[in-house]
Amino acid sequence: MRIAIVSFGLNGVSGIPRYAQSMLFELLKKDKENYFLIYANEKPKDIFLNQNSSWKKPFINFSNSLWALFFSAWQIRKDKIDIVLSFEVVSPLFLPKNVKLFSVVYDFVWHLYPDSLSPINKIVLPLLAPLSIKQSDFIFCISKTTQNTLHKLYPKKKDCCNVAYCGLQPAEFSFKKNNLDKKYFLAVSTVEPRKNYIGLLRAFVAFKRKYLWNGKLLIVGKQGWGNIKLIEEAGNAGITGDLIYLKSVDDKKLSELYANATGFVLFPFYEGFGISYIEALSYGLPVASSDIGVCREILRGFSLYADPNDIDDMCETINRLAGMSMSEACRKNRIEYVKRNFQWSSSAENIHNKLKGLYE
Repeated sequence: MRIAIVSFGLNGVSGIPRYAQSMLFELLKKDKENYFLIYANEKPKDIFLNQNSSWKKPFINFSNSLWALFFSAWQIRKDKIDIVLSFEVVSPLFLPKNVKLFSVVYDFVWHLYPDSLSPINKIVLPLLAPLSIKQSDFIFCISKTTQNTLHKLYPKKKDCCNVAYCGLQPAEFSFKKNNLDKKYFLAVSTVEPRKNYIGLLRAFVAFKRKYLWNGKLLIVGKQGWGNIKLIEEAGNAGITGDLIYLKSVDDKKLSELYANATGFVLFPFYEGFGISYIEALSYGLPVASSDIGVCREILRGFSLYADPNDIDDMCETINRLAGMSMSEACRKNRIEYVKRNFQWSSSAENIHNKLKGLYE
């Protein structure tokens, strides 16, 4: 078979690029029989391209993703593609009838929480994402919560969808104590309205004042849309010295921050999965999260839960987190839970099997 992989921003660091990177890496390790072409807007890293030595033309450059969305059907015909495997929220449109589309659905934020989107996505995604879903021959959702929403909105797709969870790679670094002079709670995610960072910061301020906790809040995440001013908010609350905001860290530094954290805390309004929660569990950390469906699904009994719309509830949950005493056995249970349930290789095997069955 000739399979086109569609993934723009493949070298990015946020959730969707990470999913695409990891799945592609595992798929190319497993599948040495089929011919793959990568449709992207920048050359993928050599770690992907080197997985399949039989490639002659592995990369098609679409410098404009909107052009690719509407006009890539011409390139797909030219390349004699059998299957398009799309890791984009909106897949290429107007595909030839003989080409089967396999797509990934990450979430339904464009339907459930459109006000949390950037102005352009608030217009584009409700128009184009449904078209992408309807033309898909098979769909993988990144959580059962997302799959259940798909079933409700598109009941005709109920028999042609499955779940492929996010996963983690085994830790590759040895961890040293960091140079922070105080204990800290860690939050990791893109800083945008849906992640509710202002709510988290206000709850942390209330917690600090009520319980006189001598520690910091450390946030790691690039600035998304919305111009959320964390430092200004902390300054207005009088806790500038207790907020550490890092827009970007490398993998080794992030691993160090997880390994040394007192706990992990994040209260988003909506998530498709929430991979940073799983990362936190993989380090044996106690976790506090939003009381929403997907957090209940992936974290089960390994989290404290709070209403993301209730500052007092989040404050009290943070206090409970601060008071948790984690035994070595509890830490190991968290780590083993992640190993059993969230591995890229297992999800990629699922996708690989469906790809073969889809064309057969």
